[in-house]
Amino acid sequence: MPHPEKWLKAALEASEVDAFPLVVPEGTEPPFIVYSRTGTARERDLDGTVGSPVGTFQVEIYADGYLESKEIADLVRAQANNFSGSADGVTIQWSHLAEESDGDPVFLDGRDRPTYLVQQTFEITWEE
Repeated sequence: MPHPEKWLKAALEASEVDAFPLVVPEGTEPPFIVYSRTGTARERDLDGTVGSPVGTFQVEIYADGYLESKEIADLVRAQANNFSGSADGVTIQWSHLAEESDGDPVFLDGRDRPTYLVQQTFEITWEE
């Protein structure tokens, strides 16, 4: 069964930044991207599932500089927003950026300077 995460990872890494599902390997230095599926909606009727699933995906972009985090977010948006088509073995009917915001800066692994965060939420409809 095709999974939209395969397409999403490729779209995120088109920004030339490594993307990881859920957890970043220890020792990874920014910039990097973390992504996860936060939910999937499937419409149903008495005969079963109707239509295509709609997944909600959280994308977190970490970078050493505030403007660098924004620039990477722009690249991710250019790749993943308003996309439809077949790629990486999955047919995406539609992907759109539902929300984008600044996250609170974080201090990673005892670093003495903040790492900046941009959070994006994508809604992706795909064919199972």
